[in-house]
Amino acid sequence: MNSMDTKELIEYITREVMKRIQNTNTDKLNERKDKILTVDFSIENVLEKVKEDFHIDHLEDLNEDVVVDSYKYILIGSMTNKELVNIALGLPNDKISSIIIDFILQGKRVYVLNEGIKYHKYKDSSNIPFYNMMKSYEERLETFGINFVNEKEISGLFADNMRAKESVDENVDKNNQYVIKEKIVTESLIRQIHQGGYTEVVTNKATIITPLAKDYIRTNGIGIFTK
Repeated sequence: MNSMDTKELIEYITREVMKRIQNTNTDKLNERKDKILTVDFSIENVLEKVKEDFHIDHLEDLNEDVVVDSYKYILIGSMTNKELVNIALGLPNDKISSIIIDFILQGKRVYVLNEGIKYHKYKDSSNIPFYNMMKSYEERLETFGINFVNEKEISGLFADNMRAKESVDENVDKNNQYVIKEKIVTESLIRQIHQGGYTEVVTNKATIITPLAKDYIRTNGIGIFTK
């Protein structure tokens, strides 16, 4: 092997080593990010805005089974009539319905684009009682905690979640308990804290906890401490 071949080999090995180091660092960074699972969501300009803060997986690109507890959010770009009804009735009769039901059972955030809900397209032509029946299924999903959002709201939605997470992190004490500074604890607030991974909270003696918040605390076994 001449000196030129040796130099080319060294350069090749150096490039490959640097590439692997870079890929390893990227993988480690992604492991620390909250994960979003998308289903039939093709609005890339929206996703580009949140890639810096979240690791995004597309269901269509995954070859293995979805590990629901590894994701914080699921973003649904479209929902067929069959999926809508199946989820509303708690019937995991297809892959999408099964995954969304698992997200609901684990208390994960589920977002569905209004523009992608199929029955909406037939508002002007459908039999009114039938259309209202489909609407009632959608309303039932809302009671399950599913959020129906418009395309323009997506970017701001995750920006709000990042700000909420930062606010939560600022309130964590040395025992990894969340210290509630608000005078009134609502179900929305305690749910947000719980979904951030905290199972113990500290309140002030004068703090008021609403009945719905108390129900959520009791149901999810959240520890309450008063200082």
